[in-house]
Amino acid sequence: NRGSGGQQNSSDNFLVNIQNGITTTHAAGLNYSDAWGKKVTVSGSYFFNATQNIAVTNLLRQYIIGTNNGLNYKENNTGTSDNYNHRFSLRMECKLDSQNTIIFQPKASLQINNGQSVLFGQNTNLDIIASNTSNTFKSRLNAYNFSLPLQFRHSFAKKGRTISFDVNPTYNSSGGNNNLRIYNNFYSDSLYSDTVNQKSILTKSGINSTGSVVYTEPLGKHGALSVNYTGSYNYTGSEKNTFDKDHHTYEYSVRDTLLSNVFNSQYQSHAGGLTYRYQKEKFNFSFGSSYQHAELYKEQKFPANYALNKTFESVLPNATFQYKYSQKKNLRVVYRANTNAPSVDQLQDVLNNSNSLQLSIGNPNLKQTYQHNLNCRYSSVNTEKSTSTFFLLSGTYADDYISSNTTIAGRDMLVYNDIFLAKGSQITRPENVNGYYNARALLTYSFPIKKLKTNVNLNVGGSYNNVPAIINHKINNSNTTNSSLGIVLSSNISEKIDFMISATPSYNYVSNTLQRSSNSTYFNQLSKAKVTITPVKWLVFQAEYNNQYYNGLTGGFNQNISLLNGAVAYKFLKDQRAELRLYVFDILKQNNSIQRNTTQTYIEDTQTNILQRYFMLTFTYNIKKFFQKVPEKAKDK
Repeated sequence: NRGSGGQQNSSDNFLVNIQNGITTTHAAGLNYSDAWGKKVTVSGSYFFNATQNIAVTNLLRQYIIGTNNGLNYKENNTGTSDNYNHRFSLRMECKLDSQNTIIFQPKASLQINNGQSVLFGQNTNLDIIASNTSNTFKSRLNAYNFSLPLQFRHSFAKKGRTISFDVNPTYNSSGGNNNLRIYNNFYSDSLYSDTVNQKSILTKSGINSTGSVVYTEPLGKHGALSVNYTGSYNYTGSEKNTFDKDHHTYEYSVRDTLLSNVFNSQYQSHAGGLTYRYQKEKFNFSFGSSYQHAELYKEQKFPANYALNKTFESVLPNATFQYKYSQKKNLRVVYRANTNAPSVDQLQDVLNNSNSLQLSIGNPNLKQTYQHNLNCRYSSVNTEKSTSTFFLLSGTYADDYISSNTTIAGRDMLVYNDIFLAKGSQITRPENVNGYYNARALLTYSFPIKKLKTNVNLNVGGSYNNVPAIINHKINNSNTTNSSLGIVLSSNISEKIDFMISATPSYNYVSNTLQRSSNSTYFNQLSKAKVTITPVKWLVFQAEYNNQYYNGLTGGFNQNISLLNGAVAYKFLKDQRAELRLYVFDILKQNNSIQRNTTQTYIEDTQTNILQRYFMLTFTYNIKKFFQKVPEKAKDK
């Protein structure tokens, strides 16, 4: 976890996702699809992309620490990265006969990532500097993985009797190294400083395999009983060695035992269950349960030898109900229980010191999370009146939720036996906590205004989240309430004019049981207007206006941003199959990236650099006819 700024190149995270900042992308891809005879269909693809990212991030964090009110953390981070991806996938479906089908879907990917970041972070307590850090981080990483999913389905002569087999073996490997240089200042009774100059080498590999068997037997005219078994095996081996620089030899040769770890873990589970389904014309329902036995084995070889073995027993019920009032009205309710095992990184008790003011470490004593999920959907469509209604209600409750245990030092101290934590710094460790739950509701209604030739879509929604955490040995429940209202007006007055107008205001309230002075309210609204004009068949004008309004954030982060985009297109060739289009984005040069993040331990406002006014020229050609095979008789003639 490289802090929430722009350091995206953690040696613990090899697959780079969507990044903040400005990204230059080069991409190429190839798709293939064919039928090999009458029984085999094949499709495949290869995709390559290369991205260069520059992210400049400013953030302000306000911590929830009970009586120690007033601790803030500011960070300025500039990160750059070069990322290269190769992805390959293939899908082969073979229908052996009318009763047997085999599907094979291999996938492979390779990634290379080089990056660096420069970070300055500062802790202040009641506007008085408590500590600061300045660090430079460089990394060279690579990773690859491949999987071989295979599925076999068989239908028996008796209608409704089926059996299917699924297996999905996966292998992944990653490795790389990073260099970290840190200079810290701590303002306690007197100023003292320390420096870090380290090199880390990390190798990680994993084998994951899942398999399942499902047998379905019809019972009577409307019922069916499914018997299922699911098994999984997950092995991960990790070796991280961190070396300090020897001041005599100027080589990275002094091994840091706090930041080094040789570790492997195995997680395997077996689950078997029964599900009964009953189906009639207007309604259907199902209910069932499965029993899961799981074992987690962990072995550490460095810095100390020890092994840990855990067993988890779980009963996982499930139920569904669906009622069709008519072909256009439908109600569906689904309940399901599931478990989530802790990841290897969460279990690995090796220290992450990439930011000396915000340390983190794993917890080898974590339990798996047991989760209940309930989902209810209702939809109705009236074709005569051109109206539709959609309603969603969902909720989740979890036992042993993997949250965080954060210690914020009010004085210099030792934590977890031998880790030094300077005053104003903090260390975070994953911890099982009960009491996590969330709920969400959404109602959407659409109807036409015929006189204006306009469709109106109204939606109202709300959500509530309760996330527990431990802060300085006390439980804090972070509650987030969100309510939103939206309206969309879209019209196609004629073939020559098309427009859309929308507004989505959202009201957010955050409260904390540990420190009520940290409670906050903020408001944001996104408004859009878009118009397309086609005066003649070969010419198209398009304009789009977006307004983003934020209020209630930390000083300096409130914004009222207006974005204006435009485009002009020229269509030519037969049936206007070819199009040349020029886009202009952010004509007013006001684009900005602002985000509020609310966690169990802090409220954070983040601002990141983003691409402003730019132009894009595209060419599109529409192929309306496909090649057809010439019959053999025609060829002979």
